[in-house]
Order: sequence, then structure tokens, then C-alpha cells
Amino acid sequence: MQMEGRLVHVEHMKMRWGDMDALGHMNNTVYFRCFEQARISWFDGLGIDYREQKQGPILGSISFAAAQSTPGDMQPEKLNLSQSKERQVTQGLSREQSQSAAGYLGQVGSKPPASMSAKPMPDDVVDQVPETKRFLFIKLPDRIVLIDPDTNTVAEIVGAPATTGANPGDGNPAGSR
Repeated sequence: MQMEGRLVHVEHMKMRWGDMDALGHMNNTVYFRCFEQARISWFDGLGIDYREQKQGPILGSISFAAAQSTPGDMQPEKLNLSQSKERQVTQGLSREQSQSAAGYLGQVGSKPPASMSAKPMPDDVVDQVPETKRFLFIKLPDRIVLIDPDTNTVAEIVGAPATTGANPGDGNPAGSR
């Protein structure tokens, strides 16, 4: 069944650590597993019972470009940089001027205020951490936020203070550093 210009099914799946290659990209074979799961969920949602038939449902074609793109209303993909790569970004941007806006924390998915200026990632940082190439950045006083230029939203927070989930004043030693 082909319906031009309209999504007929959306399947949200969590990416597991083992689904990635050494560069943190989703392994190509995992895309096919996701297609398989989405196909079965779609047919289940339509009430199609193929289990007693001698043939199973198949997809006519698969487009990697379509599978890898995200609709505009979805959250931007998080980079999930390693601590080592976060350090490289932080060090590479150490001489950049900090910006601040009252009340703005720079959370993933948020849009920075118009008063802040997102800048292109410097070449020396991109050379060390190629995953950051397409992102802009804003250096805040306590963290760096990487901005997805397509959505103008925060895709990653780099160098944020570590938290344990405990309140600093609750007397819990696990919350102290």
C-alpha cells in the first residue's frame, strides 16, 4: 500500500549501545531490523493477521534517506559524545566568549533566546571531533550547547556540571563530590 505525502505509521524505537558502530552511527543492518519491527507493528495496528497464511508481509522498497530523516515535529537526535570528546570540545572552545540570558538553562530540545548568537563550530574542534561539524554552538557560563541548525534547538549539552540526582542540601553523601 503506497500513500503519497502522508505517514501511514510511525514507530518509535530506542537505540541500544550495540546498535552503533565505532563512530556512534547506527549500524546499517539495524535499520533493516527496525524496518522489520515497524512493518509488523503497522500490520498489527491495522488488524491484519498474517500468521496463519503461507506468506508473510513484505515491504516493496526501502529508502535509507527516508529512514534516516526525522519529521520536523520530532526531537533532534542527540549526539551522545563520549567524555573524551566532550573534553575536546570544551578545550577547543575554552577561549570563546560566554553568553548568558536570564533564566535560560540550555536544555536539550529547547530553542535559545534570540538574544544569544549561535556560532559555527571552529575548524580545529571539527578536526578533533568530526561529529560536531554540522552543529552550531553557544557557550554558556557553565556549559556549551550544540545547536542543530535545521531546527535551531539544542541537540547536545557539553561540559555541564555532573549531577547525581541528589539535592546538595539533603545530607546524602552520594550527592556530594
